[in-house]
Amino acid sequence: MTTLNPMAKQIIVVTDGLLAQLGVAGTVSVAEDPLGLTASITSPDSALLIGWRGATLAAFEHVVRLLLARELEKTGEVLPEIHVDIEGYKQRQMDELVTLAKETAVQVRDKREPEILRPMNAFERRIVHVALADATDVVTESIGVDPNRRIMIKPRV
Repeated sequence: MTTLNPMAKQIIVVTDGLLAQLGVAGTVSVAEDPLGLTASITSPDSALLIGWRGATLAAFEHVVRLLLARELEKTGEVLPEIHVDIEGYKQRQMDELVTLAKETAVQVRDKREPEILRPMNAFERRIVHVALADATDVVTESIGVDPNRRIMIKPRV
Protein backbone atom coordinates (compact mmCIF):
# COMPACT_ATOMS: atom_id res chain seq x y z
CA MET A 1 0.00 0.00 0.00
CA THR A 2 1.34 3.40 -0.99
CA THR A 3 1.32 6.25 1.47
CA LEU A 4 -0.69 9.27 0.38
CA ASN A 5 0.76 12.72 0.78
CA PRO A 6 -1.22 15.08 3.04
CA MET A 7 -2.71 17.01 0.10
CA ALA A 8 -4.01 13.80 -1.53
CA LYS A 9 -5.58 12.79 1.79
CA GLN A 10 -7.21 16.20 2.08
CA ILE A 11 -8.58 15.97 -1.47
CA ILE A 12 -10.11 12.58 -0.67
CA VAL A 13 -11.69 13.86 2.55
CA VAL A 14 -13.19 16.92 0.84
CA THR A 15 -14.42 14.97 -2.20
CA ASP A 16 -15.89 12.17 -0.07
CA GLY A 17 -17.63 14.79 2.07
CA LEU A 18 -19.12 16.50 -0.95
CA LEU A 19 -20.37 13.18 -2.34
CA ALA A 20 -21.96 12.43 1.03
CA GLN A 21 -23.62 15.86 1.10
CA LEU A 22 -25.09 15.11 -2.33
CA GLY A 23 -26.23 11.66 -1.22
CA VAL A 24 -24.17 10.00 -3.95
CA ALA A 25 -22.17 6.81 -3.40
CA GLY A 26 -18.65 6.81 -4.74
CA THR A 27 -15.03 5.87 -4.22
CA VAL A 28 -12.29 8.48 -4.53
CA SER A 29 -8.62 7.97 -5.32
CA VAL A 30 -5.98 10.61 -6.01
CA ALA A 31 -3.02 10.39 -8.37
CA GLU A 32 -0.36 12.84 -9.45
CA ASP A 33 -0.11 13.39 -13.19
CA PRO A 34 1.36 16.02 -15.56
CA LEU A 35 -1.66 18.26 -14.93
CA GLY A 36 -1.30 18.21 -11.13
CA LEU A 37 -3.39 16.10 -8.76
CA THR A 38 -6.44 14.28 -10.11
CA ALA A 39 -9.22 12.94 -7.90
CA SER A 40 -10.76 9.99 -9.73
CA ILE A 41 -14.28 9.03 -8.70
CA THR A 42 -15.94 5.70 -9.33
CA SER A 43 -19.68 5.81 -8.75
CA PRO A 44 -22.86 4.00 -9.79
CA ASP A 45 -24.27 7.53 -10.22
CA SER A 46 -21.53 8.63 -12.64
CA ALA A 47 -23.97 9.95 -15.28
CA LEU A 48 -25.55 12.19 -12.65
CA LEU A 49 -22.14 13.46 -11.53
CA ILE A 50 -20.93 14.10 -15.08
CA GLY A 51 -24.07 15.81 -16.37
CA TRP A 52 -24.70 17.06 -19.88
CA ARG A 53 -21.37 17.47 -21.71
CA GLY A 54 -19.54 17.42 -18.37
CA ALA A 55 -21.27 20.50 -16.94
CA THR A 56 -22.01 18.92 -13.56
CA LEU A 57 -18.48 17.51 -13.39
CA ALA A 58 -17.06 21.01 -14.02
CA ALA A 59 -19.24 22.45 -11.24
CA PHE A 60 -18.32 19.60 -8.87
CA GLU A 61 -14.62 20.19 -9.58
CA HIS A 62 -15.06 23.91 -8.94
CA VAL A 63 -16.71 23.27 -5.56
CA VAL A 64 -13.94 20.80 -4.58
CA ARG A 65 -11.34 23.48 -5.38
CA LEU A 66 -13.23 26.13 -3.42
CA LEU A 67 -13.53 23.88 -0.37
CA LEU A 68 -9.85 22.96 -0.53
CA ALA A 69 -8.81 26.59 -0.98
CA ARG A 70 -10.80 27.55 2.11
CA GLU A 71 -9.08 24.80 4.12
CA LEU A 72 -5.62 25.75 2.85
CA GLU A 73 -6.24 29.43 3.55
CA LYS A 74 -6.18 28.57 7.27
CA THR A 75 -2.68 27.09 7.01
CA GLY A 76 -1.29 29.46 4.38
CA GLU A 77 -0.60 26.63 1.94
CA VAL A 78 -0.93 27.15 -1.82
CA LEU A 79 -3.61 25.20 -3.66
CA PRO A 80 -1.98 22.95 -6.26
CA GLU A 81 -3.57 22.29 -9.65
CA ILE A 82 -6.45 19.93 -8.86
CA HIS A 83 -8.75 18.11 -11.27
CA VAL A 84 -11.67 15.76 -10.78
CA ASP A 85 -12.43 12.91 -13.16
CA ILE A 86 -15.44 10.63 -12.97
CA GLU A 87 -15.20 7.12 -14.42
CA GLY A 88 -12.45 8.35 -16.80
CA TYR A 89 -14.80 10.83 -18.53
CA LYS A 90 -12.35 13.75 -18.44
CA GLN A 91 -9.46 11.56 -19.60
CA ARG A 92 -11.51 10.37 -22.60
CA GLN A 93 -12.38 13.99 -23.41
CA MET A 94 -8.70 14.96 -23.22
CA ASP A 95 -7.71 12.06 -25.48
CA GLU A 96 -10.36 13.13 -28.01
CA LEU A 97 -9.07 16.73 -27.93
CA VAL A 98 -5.49 15.60 -28.55
CA THR A 99 -6.67 13.48 -31.48
CA LEU A 100 -8.72 16.41 -32.86
CA ALA A 101 -5.72 18.73 -32.53
CA LYS A 102 -3.35 16.35 -34.31
CA GLU A 103 -5.83 15.54 -37.09
CA THR A 104 -6.56 19.23 -37.64
CA ALA A 105 -2.83 19.99 -37.69
CA VAL A 106 -2.42 17.44 -40.50
CA GLN A 107 -5.18 19.18 -42.48
CA VAL A 108 -3.55 22.56 -41.91
CA ARG A 109 -0.19 21.19 -43.07
CA ASP A 110 -1.74 19.69 -46.19
CA LYS A 111 -3.95 22.67 -47.16
CA ARG A 112 -1.61 25.38 -45.84
CA GLU A 113 -4.76 27.17 -44.59
CA PRO A 114 -5.81 27.87 -40.99
CA GLU A 115 -8.58 25.87 -39.32
CA ILE A 116 -10.72 27.10 -36.44
CA LEU A 117 -11.95 24.60 -33.85
CA ARG A 118 -15.28 24.66 -31.99
CA PRO A 119 -15.67 26.90 -28.93
CA MET A 120 -13.83 25.46 -25.91
CA ASN A 121 -13.38 26.27 -22.25
CA ALA A 122 -9.95 27.26 -20.92
CA PHE A 123 -9.05 23.73 -19.84
CA GLU A 124 -9.90 22.28 -23.26
CA ARG A 125 -7.95 25.00 -25.06
CA ARG A 126 -4.94 24.31 -22.86
CA ILE A 127 -5.03 20.63 -23.87
CA VAL A 128 -4.98 21.57 -27.58
CA HIS A 129 -2.20 24.14 -27.12
CA VAL A 130 -0.07 21.62 -25.22
CA ALA A 131 -0.78 18.84 -27.75
CA LEU A 132 0.66 20.96 -30.56
CA ALA A 133 3.30 22.90 -28.61
CA ASP A 134 6.19 20.93 -30.13
CA ALA A 135 4.88 21.09 -33.71
CA THR A 136 7.39 22.83 -35.96
CA ASP A 137 5.07 23.61 -38.87
CA VAL A 138 1.84 24.76 -37.17
CA VAL A 139 0.98 27.18 -34.37
CA THR A 140 -2.09 27.55 -32.18
CA GLU A 141 -3.78 30.76 -31.17
CA SER A 142 -6.83 31.40 -29.01
CA ILE A 143 -9.29 33.78 -30.63
CA GLY A 144 -12.61 35.29 -29.66
CA VAL A 145 -14.25 35.95 -26.31
CA ASP A 146 -15.65 33.48 -23.77
CA PRO A 147 -17.92 31.57 -23.96
CA ASN A 148 -17.19 31.39 -27.72
CA ARG A 149 -13.40 31.40 -27.47
CA ARG A 150 -11.84 29.03 -30.00
CA ILE A 151 -8.46 27.85 -31.17
CA MET A 152 -7.09 28.63 -34.59
CA ILE A 153 -4.48 26.21 -35.87
CA LYS A 154 -2.47 27.81 -38.65
CA PRO A 155 0.67 27.12 -40.66
CA ARG A 156 3.86 28.46 -39.14
CA VAL A 157 5.17 31.28 -41.31
